[in-house]
Amino acid sequence: MTRRLKFLIAALSSLFLSYGLLAENTEYSFNDEHIKLANEIIGILENHHFTKKKYGSIKLEALDSFLDRLDPSRSIFLEKEINDFTDDFDPTINDQNASLEKAFNIFGLYRSRYSERYRLQKRLLSEIQNLDLKKKKGKGLKDRSESKRKETAEDLKVLWEDLLINDVIQLHLNGNDLNETGIKLTKRIDNQFNFFERTTSDDVVDLYINSIALSYGPHTTYMSPKRTEDFDIDMSLSLEGIGALLSTDGLYTTISSLVPGGPAEKSDKLKPNDRIVGVAQETEMK
Repeated sequence: MTRRLKFLIAALSSLFLSYGLLAENTEYSFNDEHIKLANEIIGILENHHFTKKKYGSIKLEALDSFLDRLDPSRSIFLEKEINDFTDDFDPTINDQNASLEKAFNIFGLYRSRYSERYRLQKRLLSEIQNLDLKKKKGKGLKDRSESKRKETAEDLKVLWEDLLINDVIQLHLNGNDLNETGIKLTKRIDNQFNFFERTTSDDVVDLYINSIALSYGPHTTYMSPKRTEDFDIDMSLSLEGIGALLSTDGLYTTISSLVPGGPAEKSDKLKPNDRIVGVAQETEMK
């Protein structure tokens, strides 16, 4: 191995390590504006949602939604921790200061536990040649959304190793040698872990409020200003690419005109002044 290549590998390792440290040291906290926002959204849902549900009646359901969105594969939180979270959420009290504090504590534990998983899997990948790929693994590794949560921290570590070995086997069967597999999986888990570096306190509040909104109905959601802006940009790029010029009045996006000879005009499905209510993915149109 050349000196230059060794230097490059060392530099990349240092870079990924620094990203990991940044992610682990990120602090999350809520403020009075977050409390005010949560109370406003809850008030709107209680008074204007067609179900007319009171927040207290869906509070535990919202907690379940929050936990499921954080840990859909049930590979982070222990069974006892879930029970403790539930016991600590009093549905008769509407105190968003206390509720947000609990939500942020849960997210803090989620980050800490995910960091443990990240470090363990990074260590295993650094010793990928020594992994026992014939080890008998637990069942249901592909879809754990309905699986029972683990009882102990040691059980979680076994699960994390099983999940990693399963990924190694899948990539290996697809024609990657162990070195290539290690590089690809290392990049994957680095990117996944850097989620924490990109996540802000506003994002945690957004997740918490959306868990409440979804408990009122599967099509009920809260879009923060940032998410609304991202949605508008995505929708604009999707539609302009097919030859439709858009305009907005701040409330609705409409087609102002069609580009002559463009895909939209040729399809004969879009007309000027049509109101855009959403953009379907290609698979949804088949």
